[in-house]
Amino acid sequence: MYRTIFRATRPLSRRATQQLRQENGQGGFLHRTVIRQMTAGRTEGVGNRGMVWLVGGSAAFIGLASIVYGKGYIVFNNTPDKNSVRTALVSEKSSAATTTKEEDAPDGAGTPAATEQSSPSEETPIEPVKVPEIPEHAPYLLIGAGTASFAAFRAIRANDPKAKVLVVGQEEFHPYMRPPLSKELWFSDDKEAVQKLKFKQWNGKERSVFFEPESFYCKPSELPTKENGGVAILSGHQVVSLDVHKKVATLGDGTKITYSKCLIATGGTPRNLPEIEKAVQEVKDRVTLFRNVCIFIFCNFLKYTLVYAKKIMIKDFQSLDEVTQKAKSVAIIGGGFLGSELACALGKRGKDSGIRVTQFFPESVASKVFLILNQAVVEMIVQGLSLVYGKGYIVFNNTPDKNSIRTALVSEKSSAATTTKEEDAPDSTGTPAATEQSSPSEETPIEPVKVPEIPEHVPYLLIGAGTASFAAFRAILANDPKAKVLVVGQEEFHPYMRPPLSKELWFSDDKEAVQKLRFKQWNGKERSVFFEPDSFYCKPSELPTKENGGVAILSGHQVVSLDVHKKVATLGDGTKITYDKCLIATGGTPRNLPEIEKAVQEVKDRVTLFRNIKDFQSLDEVTQKAKSVAIIGGGFLGSELACALGKRGKDSGIKVTQFFPESEGVEVIPDVLLKSVSYEPESNQVALALSNGEKVLADHVVVAVGLEPNTALSKTSGLEIDDKLGGYRVNAELEARRDVWVAGDAACFYDIKLGRRRVEHHDHAVVSGRLAGENMVGAAKPYWHQSMFWSDLGPNVGYEAIGIVDSSLETVGVFAKATEKDTPKAVVEATGEGIRSATEAAAVDLHLISQAIDIEVLITTEGVEVIPDVLLKSVSYEPESNQVALALSNGEKVLADHVVVAVGLEPNTALSKTSGLEIDDKLGGYRVNAELEARRDVWVAGDAACFYDIKLGRRRVEHHDHAVVSGRLAGENMVGAAKPYWHQSMFWSDLGPNVGYEAIGIVDSSLETVGVFAKATEKDTPKAVVEATGEGIRSATEAAAETTTPSPPASTVSVPQSSSDEYGKGIVFYMKDKTVVGIVLWNVFSRMPIARKVIKEGKQYDDLSELAKLFSLYDTEEDS
Repeated sequence: MYRTIFRATRPLSRRATQQLRQENGQGGFLHRTVIRQMTAGRTEGVGNRGMVWLVGGSAAFIGLASIVYGKGYIVFNNTPDKNSVRTALVSEKSSAATTTKEEDAPDGAGTPAATEQSSPSEETPIEPVKVPEIPEHAPYLLIGAGTASFAAFRAIRANDPKAKVLVVGQEEFHPYMRPPLSKELWFSDDKEAVQKLKFKQWNGKERSVFFEPESFYCKPSELPTKENGGVAILSGHQVVSLDVHKKVATLGDGTKITYSKCLIATGGTPRNLPEIEKAVQEVKDRVTLFRNVCIFIFCNFLKYTLVYAKKIMIKDFQSLDEVTQKAKSVAIIGGGFLGSELACALGKRGKDSGIRVTQFFPESVASKVFLILNQAVVEMIVQGLSLVYGKGYIVFNNTPDKNSIRTALVSEKSSAATTTKEEDAPDSTGTPAATEQSSPSEETPIEPVKVPEIPEHVPYLLIGAGTASFAAFRAILANDPKAKVLVVGQEEFHPYMRPPLSKELWFSDDKEAVQKLRFKQWNGKERSVFFEPDSFYCKPSELPTKENGGVAILSGHQVVSLDVHKKVATLGDGTKITYDKCLIATGGTPRNLPEIEKAVQEVKDRVTLFRNIKDFQSLDEVTQKAKSVAIIGGGFLGSELACALGKRGKDSGIKVTQFFPESEGVEVIPDVLLKSVSYEPESNQVALALSNGEKVLADHVVVAVGLEPNTALSKTSGLEIDDKLGGYRVNAELEARRDVWVAGDAACFYDIKLGRRRVEHHDHAVVSGRLAGENMVGAAKPYWHQSMFWSDLGPNVGYEAIGIVDSSLETVGVFAKATEKDTPKAVVEATGEGIRSATEAAAVDLHLISQAIDIEVLITTEGVEVIPDVLLKSVSYEPESNQVALALSNGEKVLADHVVVAVGLEPNTALSKTSGLEIDDKLGGYRVNAELEARRDVWVAGDAACFYDIKLGRRRVEHHDHAVVSGRLAGENMVGAAKPYWHQSMFWSDLGPNVGYEAIGIVDSSLETVGVFAKATEKDTPKAVVEATGEGIRSATEAAAETTTPSPPASTVSVPQSSSDEYGKGIVFYMKDKTVVGIVLWNVFSRMPIARKVIKEGKQYDDLSELAKLFSLYDTEEDS
């Protein structure tokens, strides 16, 4: 029986909603929810928090949880006040692994595809990929090597088996999943997980963070010669200029790459805090900015905060992991997905290492909701659960005041392995697809890719070597088996998964994990973070001669200029590469905080902006020595790192402090802003002054406050950058310009249902990358995917979300008791997969976990010190303790060896300046048409795409699911599909194996909400879902035929007569004009197809209790 239905009474003002999007892009976070008992016949108010208290007998109300898509401010009483709000959170799902049905085999046979991700040998250390030779031309150019690009090249290869795809990525690693970076990697029992970048999913299955093994890709120099096509990753490079007229992408070193079709999937850049930016170097040296999009949930009635991160880079994870090996205390600033996940992760580590984890963040009481079901009254009040999508500022009372809002949090789902229905075979027929990621030999160390000769021309040029580019070249090869793809990436590594960097790698018991970059999934299965083994790729110099095509990765290079007219991409060294088609999947850059940027060098030396493999390795090293670590940011990344480091702290004694909530040995400090950062010579620590008056000292600081999309190529390419969401503006086909596509974080696409969007989640990177890849080979498919995102704060807590989860929207929530099956671990054990994406499962039993767990008990148990309702006032360095001191608004002072900032993400749309691609002025990202095409032969996918949703309007989504689907669709259109993007992406977050949620559509706290809750069972956990489905990374790409997934039978429900039941699961509907525009599933799984259908139909409802029946919250036994 459905227990309750909540309805919001005071939506956010239009001004607040507009300001949210103007300032923050498409990130988001869930605000805290508080349940309070009400006495009969009494009415009360909540002061400046403006909470409406319902009266009437034993009536109570619920100021309900809502998920906000927009600028990412935390809203109090619908009046944003930046002077009082300093720390913002915006979340997005980390990219996850995607798979295709057709195997890729770039010029060889026997290479397993990513249906089950393969990983490098456990005996072989994973090193940055050496910079190969850069092709002068790429038929398909994917800018950005994230999930969107990954999905795109998979789609391109699926539709053009001989397609040659070049992916240019700034990171040194090949496309990888980001979600595990803030979750599974931190919870793994394998002590060597950090080295191996492998993690265990909730079901115990181990996998790598990389989508494909290195053998999957060809070298950039080999791409032009690949007769059967292939995918090349140009790692460690950045496309700094994009000429969409000449079709030329210029790398940072001046190298130019011409292309035939281009996909922009540049993702975003993490935000920093002014207090940290202004701090001394000693403080900055102890701060880590996690690259992600943050979303958080504050639940006082459930007493815990759910958070998940996206867009964490492997280097960020490795760096933070290293830091937490030494630090004794860590402060996490941010209460979104990332911040909370990091808090849980670090808190778990803290239990073992003794590290002290403190998390602090601003509180939110944005949503005012009545709880009425058939006029039944419930003795509870829930206030504040809101998920904000936007630029990442915290908004109080709908009056954004940037002078007072200093800390922004934007979370996005980490990239993960993607799969497509058709196996890719670039140059031969024996390469298995990515449904199970293949990995290099366990005896072979993973090292930086050597710099091969660079081709002068490539049929497919992919700028960015992330998930979007990976998905794109897989799609290109799938549709053009002989395609020759050159991928240009700034990182030295081949495409890899980012999620494990903040999750699984930290939790592995394998001490050599850092070197091997292998991790165990929650189900115990081990895998590598790399999508493909090195053998998959050919050398860039070999690409032109590959008769059967192939993929070459030009690692360590950056496209600094892109001439879309001449189709020439210029690398940083001046090398020019002409191309036929280009994909921009450049992802984003972690945001920093002004306080840290302005801090002394001693502070800066103690600050980590978490994003990539090197960051992970560095943090891992730091935490081996540090006694305290501070994590700034409460989104996905911040929370995952907090949980991971908290776990390590339990063993080493390291203290982890997070500014914004969750468990696992983390001291959480919510509702605070960072005022200043300084260095204290006496303690040799960073001092963070918080808005609540507290001072936090830390040996190291991790900043996870969001991501900024990489759109530098807009300067030379003339590609449009969305002025609101950031990222390259692309059309429905993810095309920013003729033969130039954009996928992933950097794509600003138009969602026909949700409007123009820029999504930074893994699922979006996968789908957008794949779609861009398909379009690069002529598919012309529109990007209609509704990407999702998720967060796992360990094996027992997690959640998923999809669509627009904006606090300005009306919401309806349905909750029920959770069971042992309602955990991320259970999901992974059931599905066998830990990286969730729309590409990964035929019928993923997805759960949105919601258990009535006392957060304080959970946090205390996990060793996390939570400090809610505080702002960071200032940050300083204390030489005496050699720690960072954070002064909080409540007067407290937190000392930490390291600080993690997780306050948001900005789409990377720098290429718009040179490419001339349109950037949406509201949502940010590149404006694209229905096919995700921003310009002829230029597509945009993933976080950087601003697309039009026919149901929800123009949107920019930063979730993994969106990255997967948009990347795939862009890839398909790059090969001639001409498909429109109509996907309603979802996102999710697992705060461990027992708690999680999923969301879709617009979850805005300013909207009216209606919630339906029920008792949860053992099946209602992420762990149970993973165990049942075998998949941990949820995305629309994971289902072969999601639209055919049968809906569970409607249940006969009745109004509860008692409020004493435990509401462990539920559904929250976000309403606009009586139409459901967003849905949050709390510990409710395998219902996303239903949710997507509800939003797609766009019907008006007067009685949501009937609609809630479709989700069958109760088992037949219970109902009987």
